[in-house]
Amino acid sequence: MVFARIAKLLLCGSVITLPPLCAAQRAQDQPLQLNIQQTSQQPVLFQAVLRNTGSETLHLILGTEFANWSRMFSIHLILTDSLGKTMPLDIKYHYSADADTVSRLIKLKDVLQPGEAFSFSIALGDYLTHPLAPGQYTVRAIYFGEDKHADSAHMPPEYWLGRITSNSLTLSIPEEPAPQPQNTSPIQLTIHQTSRKPAFRVDLHDSGKQPVQLFLAMENGGIFLSLTDPTGNTLSLRKRAELEADEEASKRGIVPEHIGLIPVTLQPRETHSFPIDLGDYTSPEQWNLSLAPGRYTIQAETYSICPSLFIEHPPPLSYPCWKGEVISTPLSFTVPAP
Repeated sequence: MVFARIAKLLLCGSVITLPPLCAAQRAQDQPLQLNIQQTSQQPVLFQAVLRNTGSETLHLILGTEFANWSRMFSIHLILTDSLGKTMPLDIKYHYSADADTVSRLIKLKDVLQPGEAFSFSIALGDYLTHPLAPGQYTVRAIYFGEDKHADSAHMPPEYWLGRITSNSLTLSIPEEPAPQPQNTSPIQLTIHQTSRKPAFRVDLHDSGKQPVQLFLAMENGGIFLSLTDPTGNTLSLRKRAELEADEEASKRGIVPEHIGLIPVTLQPRETHSFPIDLGDYTSPEQWNLSLAPGRYTIQAETYSICPSLFIEHPPPLSYPCWKGEVISTPLSFTVPAP
């Protein structure tokens, strides 16, 4: 027996003195076991279980119940981030400290027979003052048997006043997805490839429940295109005939003007289409536009204004005038090798 005791002391790293035992031995001698498991990702919730693993009855103070019937358990959390930084967390509970509330604080007590367990939920948000940064964390829970609101020296001797640490869990806080822009406009613009020429069709669609009238710019046939080549260079496209006419007018000292509007009436769920042949287009940045084989991206854009903005006595409209700008989702296409 003496030899076994000495061996235990040596294994625990003690030097001659009796006790204390090492941490492993103390944990083994604890009559309580605390286990936690994650039950929800959003919000982050844990299920905690206190189990009497000893051979004697345990009297426990589990926490406090307030006048509004909410409960605060005597559980503390320890978070460790991926860099090893440890963050001890206490529950953040706020209540009105009036005389009635304070006078009705009730200690949550329970008696656990050997083998019995007490289970309760833990919400991580109750312990945080600000959101956790995305990443990997390790979380542990600690139960204190001490009464935090009274001198434990005056507690009845049958209450367990120790401390127990739970198992460790890995907690993942994901990156929040970037907010997606919400298109609340009833007018939608889409572009579709119709042939490998390459040729396209731009659809102007009314997804609303009421008919509308649009007035598109006369320039470029009301549809403005941008083209991104395989190197990532983006060009604005203009109708070749229109650009040549502007060039000729400039040579003669005339300032080119594109005056006029293209009226478009759309009934609910109706679509107005514009055919697009890239052979009819060029770019002011690259006059002799030639598409080499490769992967390209094209995007369409249009805008509508109301005549009342610049005409003193505009003609009456049959339907409400829609004004605004709308842009299509980019479309990828391939120019094949000859």
